[in-house]
Amino acid sequence: SDRAALAMLGVNFFGRPAESMTMIGVTGTNGKTTITYLIKHILESAGKKVGLIGTIQNLIGDISLPAKYTTPDAAELHVIFSRMANAGCEYVVMEVSSQALMMYRVYGIEFEVGVFTNISPDHIGDGEHKSFEEYLSFKGKLFTMCDKAVINADSDHIDYIGDIIRS
Repeated sequence: SDRAALAMLGVNFFGRPAESMTMIGVTGTNGKTTITYLIKHILESAGKKVGLIGTIQNLIGDISLPAKYTTPDAAELHVIFSRMANAGCEYVVMEVSSQALMMYRVYGIEFEVGVFTNISPDHIGDGEHKSFEEYLSFKGKLFTMCDKAVINADSDHIDYIGDIIRS
């Protein structure tokens, strides 16, 4: 895909900055922002320097950058990762939307941890996903890109995500 090629161009052009940091991706219909801020706070309480990418803003430590999308496009994302790495960030906690997964914005990134909050049929329709099944399949893609997973055990779709992890 052209989008995958663009993502890999960004990865390589900026010298693979995500590889120098521990990447944590959070996906789900609801709760992504809250979870990313909680993880950032816990890591900073442990003395770590953390970057955050999300709906409200992008943060490099305490420096705030405006956010256009929940997950920026691939080129912008790697610019931000580069800035984070240069600022000494050890961790990046980021919201990973289904659109980002569908549009290859996070293609080529290896996540240490993927987090699944929940899923409900909120993003079905024009300009988003054709069906709930498609929406769920894109959310599940994060778990093909991570080493470890944290899954909300209350989700009705825990078996689906678990099957992806086991395959």
